[in-house]
Order: sequence, then C-alpha cells, then structure tokens
Amino acid sequence: MTLSTIPANCAVLAQGIDALDRHGEALFRAPASTGPHFRHILDHYRCFLRGLPSGRIDYDARDRDPMLETDPAQTRAALAEVSRELSELEPVQRDHRILVHVATSADEDSAADWASSTIKRELLFLQSHTVHHFALIALLARTAGIELGEDFGVAPSTLAHRKRTLACAPSAG
Repeated sequence: MTLSTIPANCAVLAQGIDALDRHGEALFRAPASTGPHFRHILDHYRCFLRGLPSGRIDYDARDRDPMLETDPAQTRAALAEVSRELSELEPVQRDHRILVHVATSADEDSAADWASSTIKRELLFLQSHTVHHFALIALLARTAGIELGEDFGVAPSTLAHRKRTLACAPSAG
C-alpha cells in the first residue's frame, strides 16, 4: 500500500515498542497497568488485517489474548509483527470501500450494524486510536516516575501545532 497512513501507523507502533523497552515489566503487569492498553491496540490492528481480504472488518471480533496483557516480550513481538504486516500490504486504491462493524450497544441487534468505510479511513482511525491509548499509557508511566518522551501519546495535530507555536514565538535575545 502506498498510502502515507501505512508509514504513520508503523511509526506509531515503533513508538509502542520503544515504550515497552523503557517502562519495564513491573508497570506492564501492575494493577493499573499498561498491558491491557497494548493488548487492546493490537486487537484492533489484527481485526483490521484479518478483515482486509474479505473487505469486512469486525472490530468486535477481537482475540483478547491475556498473554498480550502480561508478557511484554510477546507484546513487543506482536507489535513488530503487525508493523511488518502493514508494511507488506499490497498496493490498493486509497478509497477502496470496505465494511466495518463495531457494536453500538450490548444488544444482539447491533450485530447487523455494518458501516461503509475506506481502507485509508480505517488506517487513520487505527493511528488515532493507538495514540489515544498511548496517552493513557504515558499517564500511567508518569505516575510511576517513568518518562516515555514528550511526543509519546500526543496527536500529530498537536505536535504540528506545537511546532508552529514555537516557530512563531519571539526569540529571547
């Protein structure tokens, strides 16, 4: 896939690998831990990749593998594998139509609730969703005295705004 959204998603996943390397097993497994966030992120990417061949992505058909919440080495490997799979996607048109499912309630009726989307739109969603969970991971890490970097868990639009603001600020000289 030659979309800019692929490298952006791979870059965000690389940030996750770096964060795992920085924050260690204790925080990953703590009662208010980062493990469930990493697992949740991976579940969404895996649903996306699994659904692409049929053109039907069901974000509720998550694996919810408990090992991805408790084993940072396995989670790290899974992040790298998802990134590799994303980078190897075949070229398709950016507006290729697909169907997406996410339950809108706990009622059984929502099982038939599919919406039209595009591959690019779903990649944008995945990136945003991941950054959102990274913000929560960063908060948990900071609470434990671990810094994951000032850009970790910050939306690209916020980073761009910060750059513009700094570029416009008067120099102190």
